Amino acid sequence: MDDGVSVPDSAKSVTRPRTTPAQRIQAIQSHIHCGDLEPHRAFCKNCDRWVNLGKQQTYAVGVWLKHRTRCDSQAEKTPSKEEEEEEEDDCDGSSSVAASSVARSVASIKRSAQERQALVEGDPNVDTVEPHQVLCKLCHRWIKLSTHTAYSLYNWNRHKRSCNNLLPSSRVTAAQRKLKLVNDPQVKAFESYTVECAICREDVALGHDVEYDLTKWEQHKTQCSESLPVPTQHQVPSPESIASTDNTVVASDGTSPKVGLKRPREGDAEGEESHPQNRARKESYQPEDRPAPGRWGWFMMPFQAFMTGFRQGMGTPPAQ
Repeated sequence: MDDGVSVPDSAKSVTRPRTTPAQRIQAIQSHIHCGDLEPHRAFCKNCDRWVNLGKQQTYAVGVWLKHRTRCDSQAEKTPSKEEEEEEEDDCDGSSSVAASSVARSVASIKRSAQERQALVEGDPNVDTVEPHQVLCKLCHRWIKLSTHTAYSLYNWNRHKRSCNNLLPSSRVTAAQRKLKLVNDPQVKAFESYTVECAICREDVALGHDVEYDLTKWEQHKTQCSESLPVPTQHQVPSPESIASTDNTVVASDGTSPKVGLKRPREGDAEGEESHPQNRARKESYQPEDRPAPGRWGWFMMPFQAFMTGFRQGMGTPPAQ
């Protein structure tokens, strides 16, 4: 297929019946962006991706043509040489638009790859530089450059204009810094270029480039907090055990009693060492003189004891 044939004409030619695989291979490989080619996929050099050609037919040209149309109409187009030269002229920082247009009309400046690389690396908004892509420091996104020319400035200059419009204005950033001073507990009073410290009562001068520049104030906060004495913690003695009688102190007239200590009650020491005893019998107690119970007597003894206690509770004398 001829390179000058348009996409609609090529689509009509490939839709003819009975095309051989060799003809379809030639039609796909004739495109400049076609890299490696396999029976069911082709590599596109423009977008650096593999294009799936389908499984119904080998070397399907129709799928490849659809991808070409979609890939060529992407937002980030590959700049032409004239556009690249115009954008490189814009990077010179000319004093006015008229002067730059006159310079373009006279002669176009053609820079080498080393010169374009130096311009991109010298840009303060660039974080990482590669031959075909640049990492923006403001939005942290990779910006794709030209796939044919190393260190092309066209797409990067377009991105800088759109990215700078998304950044907050100086008034917004100044209001954010002012809000930090309002919420800072160490600030007693502040103005646009001075801050009074609530700890050392010192007026800290801020920077004069922008309003509410917090660089010197943050440095002062670090030095001021380090110079403050560390308060010593008061050690409270642990309360002694109340059960121990050896360390118990009784308050006298001249000394104040200690908190948590009290006078022990009489008989506490004896109560801890001695075991509980049964009540002593009276002198009038006389044991009952009864014969030993028989076989049924031992069995009926709990019932008889219950009945005896029940009668005593009711005021009835126990049965003999």
